[in-house]
Amino acid sequence: MNKHPTIRYRIVAAVVLIAVIGIFAVLWAGGTGRVDMSRWLGICGFRQSYALPCPFCHITHAAEAFAGGRVIEAFYVQPAGGVFCVVLAGAGVLALLIAVFGVDSAFLHQGLSWRMVKYLIVSLIIVVGAGWAVTLSRAMAQGR
Repeated sequence: MNKHPTIRYRIVAAVVLIAVIGIFAVLWAGGTGRVDMSRWLGICGFRQSYALPCPFCHITHAAEAFAGGRVIEAFYVQPAGGVFCVVLAGAGVLALLIAVFGVDSAFLHQGLSWRMVKYLIVSLIIVVGAGWAVTLSRAMAQGR
């Protein structure tokens, strides 16, 4: 059952929408070479120490590909990065619907139970672990 959001709620959704657009704009600029993301994020210390990619290696590259419209490449480069970008884009769409059109869904007001938080954490661990397994297997196959 849809409710009509308050003005304050719509403003918060607009801020979220602007933040999502800003994140994707910076990632797009990084993917096109207009922004040097390595200056902001630095070099992976795990990779320097162990000569293997960390669980989050290549997520930025995958997000840059996603922001540049190369969605399949984003999932190929780092599957976890592709999943995170889809979730972020989904949050942007929800924020757009709330802020601009005043559409609101009841599930957004249910609150998070401890059980739901546990499922989210386990899901996050599985997604990052699977992405890491892919990047590790590629690195080992390439002899790095």
